[in-house]
Amino acid sequence: MRLASLLEELYRELKEPPSVPYPEGVPEEARPLLEDLHEIWGDYEARLQAQGFTTPGRRFKEVASRVSDLELEGTPFWIVGFYALTASENRILKHLWEGGAEVLWQAQTEDLPPLYRRWKEDWRAELQEVKPRRETPTRVHLIEAYDLHSEVLRAKETIGKGGGPDAQALVLPDPAALIPLLHELPEGQEVNVTLGYPLERTTIFALIEQLMRLQEGQEPSRGYYHRDYLAVIRHPFIKRLPTPSGREGRIVLHLLEERIRERGRPYFHLEELKGLIDGRAEAFLASEGFSLEEASLFIQEIHRRVVLPWRDVRTAGQLAGCLREVVRFVLGPFIGEEGQLERYPLENEFLYCLETQIIPALEGSLFRDEPIEQGLLFNLLRRLVALTRTPFEGQPLVGLQVLGLLETRLLSFERVVVLDLNEGTLPSHEDVDPLMPPSLRPAVGLPEREREEEIVWYHFERLLRSSAEAYLIWQSAVAPSEEGLESKTSRSRFVERILWEEEKRKGRTLEEEVERLPLTLPSSCFLASEGIEKDLGRVRAFLMARAQGEGISPSLLNTYLDCPLRFYYRYILGLARPVDVLEETDAGILGGVIHGAMEDYFRPFLRRTYHPVADRDPGRLIELFLRHLEGSRLGETLSPEKRFFVEEAAKFRLRKYLEGMKGPVWIEALERPFRLTLSLGGSEWTFYGKVDRIDRRGDLRVILDYKTGYVEPPGANAFLEKISALRPPAGLDYEDLRGLKRGIEDLQLHLYVLLVSQGREEELRRTTAAYVMLQEQGEEKFLLRPEKLRDGALQRLWIQWFRVGLPQILQYLLRHILEAPLYFRATDDGLCRSCDYEPSCHFA
Repeated sequence: MRLASLLEELYRELKEPPSVPYPEGVPEEARPLLEDLHEIWGDYEARLQAQGFTTPGRRFKEVASRVSDLELEGTPFWIVGFYALTASENRILKHLWEGGAEVLWQAQTEDLPPLYRRWKEDWRAELQEVKPRRETPTRVHLIEAYDLHSEVLRAKETIGKGGGPDAQALVLPDPAALIPLLHELPEGQEVNVTLGYPLERTTIFALIEQLMRLQEGQEPSRGYYHRDYLAVIRHPFIKRLPTPSGREGRIVLHLLEERIRERGRPYFHLEELKGLIDGRAEAFLASEGFSLEEASLFIQEIHRRVVLPWRDVRTAGQLAGCLREVVRFVLGPFIGEEGQLERYPLENEFLYCLETQIIPALEGSLFRDEPIEQGLLFNLLRRLVALTRTPFEGQPLVGLQVLGLLETRLLSFERVVVLDLNEGTLPSHEDVDPLMPPSLRPAVGLPEREREEEIVWYHFERLLRSSAEAYLIWQSAVAPSEEGLESKTSRSRFVERILWEEEKRKGRTLEEEVERLPLTLPSSCFLASEGIEKDLGRVRAFLMARAQGEGISPSLLNTYLDCPLRFYYRYILGLARPVDVLEETDAGILGGVIHGAMEDYFRPFLRRTYHPVADRDPGRLIELFLRHLEGSRLGETLSPEKRFFVEEAAKFRLRKYLEGMKGPVWIEALERPFRLTLSLGGSEWTFYGKVDRIDRRGDLRVILDYKTGYVEPPGANAFLEKISALRPPAGLDYEDLRGLKRGIEDLQLHLYVLLVSQGREEELRRTTAAYVMLQEQGEEKFLLRPEKLRDGALQRLWIQWFRVGLPQILQYLLRHILEAPLYFRATDDGLCRSCDYEPSCHFA
């Protein structure tokens, strides 16, 4: 398509291109085309002649070559609205001018635009100036907005001043502003839209693009990728489809999405989805007025009409048929429906453009029946759509005029409002043509691209100077760039040029006169800076019920210590972790698998002595791990390659753990629950915890907790340096809680020691606890190492901590939960990155 565009330009410029030997600065694939450009040109021309075809550019060349034969006597011609001429236009218009045609320009004679100046010199023309009836300078208003919506609102205020169709115009250099603008205009406002809207930005092409991605991501052995499939059934055109009985199909599609997520597999074949709408859904469907059969048939019809046709597309003709089938399916139920045209006027224009431009282009192509690799065929469609604009053609004398910049040629208005006057929008940022970069254009006789900017500037300046009042609006905001970095939008160089000219005319700087729209937010938009207000009665009821039931767990207390907001979402609101398809290793599920395998491995040695050398059996442990993995969601959903890495990593770490065990040890307990009731603050509170394993090592008892992921382990001297001297804070504010978090990172092992020992002094003297860091070859990270527990002074501090210090910390934490006025934000900002509630939390 780039080559065809290049050949068209050569026709219009009346150039027969030479071949370009050793072209620099072009992709490897483009070099053979340029090196043989002359031969390609000759062959292209010969084939067009042989088959009786032509092109718009070739017709221009043909007319230009024969225009001298045209008899002009007695025929009046006026040449109006031209600025930059191609070589063929220049030859045609010059012949008409020499035959007596009138040429009309709109410009200032004393400051003629560059291309008019060149035109005048080339034709050796004398200019006759016609003065306008009004010489009053245009009143220019410069306005800086903070986003598109503020631009649109400011434009709405301006056009609200009234006037007829020729009194004011809204000019959109970027058509992306059209939809927000139309939605913001007053209801009942008559609008005449005259611009080309990119078809690739429309809702219908978004559906087509997603269907192509679905097919491109399909793997013969595994099926369709779930994210691509869900994007299709979430599309508005699919969700609004009715079922055979006329009910809302979106209800069935929501149910299907929920079942796909519960199933958990990233890939699936369409046939597998039939079993997801089964008897379990019958009661729900019946409550919504559906039968199982109707829901199943509705989904199958979507597959048959929308998804499956793309699987076998191999030619342009088949692609055209596929597009037509999609359009008919999504529109069929609504044809003839009263009010359809009025409700979706823009979408109907987009669909009409697709059916009258894209589909005929594919069906009418010479290669319509030629087999083409599917990815290339889809990219051809994407390129074709990218070059297509939906032409809005209104009634010029009706309503408010909304135009693109080039559509304003030859028009003038009393008041003009131009939006999106940002650098990169006006003038637009043009991608470099890889086939014909700017440095090679002179080599084949083509004009330089710089004149494109001159053309846009001419039309922009002409529009402004022919109006009485002009409002120039741009955005100034910081936004992510394509490279992922933040960049600030800047006003167009055209605005800078206008501003400079106005400053010269008025003899003073005008930057102070730029109107900067303020961002005003009502106070209701601002939440408390540190958290959400608590319903203290609800919190007390929850905590008392938990204490009187299963007990208060270390994970509950740790959750509050880490982030009271997470505690609120998880325990008070009961928001479960979202169920989603597992594409990566889930640390929680993997931890459960390893815990189950370790429990089963050591179960035969419960209340017996385990000898690490004699009893070591890594093969049995790995077999148990694989068995538990197979029965988990990970085993069902992980792809073969990811499962391989999970298995190999786990095998390595489990072997290393068994090899590193010291012994012998007497295994006292496995996955054993403990409870303890303490009197704190005048109330009885029951605490609960389940311990992974308890070992007897000599006369000491060691509580072990397996950790498969990263956890901040207690430092070697943390107990002596920080924890033993820790006291409850005095207040209940955020900084008090944060200070406690810095003093004691994790309550789990501390609470386990208290639960297992039941707070008895004789048990505390011989009980310690450690994390087993399986990712570090099973290294044990102790609260207090066993040998230090025998130190008399340390032992006294240890007992004092668990009998006095820790209960005081627990009492403070319970008081903070019950009495602090807010659910505060996280005490460590780094925790937000891995939080399930981060997407919806205002404080993350």
